[in-house]
Amino acid sequence: MFGAVDRGRILAAMIAELAAPSLQQAAVYAVLNACRASRFAAEDRLGSKLEGGEWFLRRHGPNPVVGAALTAQRHGRHAPFTRTGLVGVIRDARAFVTTVREELLAAQRTG
Repeated sequence: MFGAVDRGRILAAMIAELAAPSLQQAAVYAVLNACRASRFAAEDRLGSKLEGGEWFLRRHGPNPVVGAALTAQRHGRHAPFTRTGLVGVIRDARAFVTTVREELLAAQRTG
């Protein structure tokens, strides 16, 4: 059995993971991981990538980057991230991950 892990340590690990994702290789992973981290920062709850993405949409409303990542994760397709416009999708995914990372840094500062 494991004891409680300090919230600050969990946030630090999540921030580090979102620091420099290789979005060309793993846009789906990075976006859904950012959703999962956002949920933890807001509710102190850990969950799967799918749960994090679904939570994000419930909390923030429709988001095309998160929606595409959920579709790809659920169906094992990376089509939303490999078709024409890949550069734009990667840019949007990077911006999304950066925004969530900044939110985590703020949460870490406030305890």
